[in-house]
Amino acid sequence: MVAFPRLEGLFVAANSRVVFDKKMLYFKRETMDDLEFAADLHNLWVELIDRTNDRKLFITELEGVPQSVIL
Repeated sequence: MVAFPRLEGLFVAANSRVVFDKKMLYFKRETMDDLEFAADLHNLWVELIDRTNDRKLFITELEGVPQSVIL
């Protein structure tokens, strides 16, 4: 390709654009995976907090039951 320096430059530019597009696609996919993971993690935390609050409420209710009923 030495005989056609402009063609070589166009070839390099085209390959650079393809590589750039592939990198952007990769980064977008990685970003979407990270956002999905963060959303799933958030949902797990919400569920954990809800269950913990339910158990605290249950324990509080049990503490209010008279001893004569438990025995």
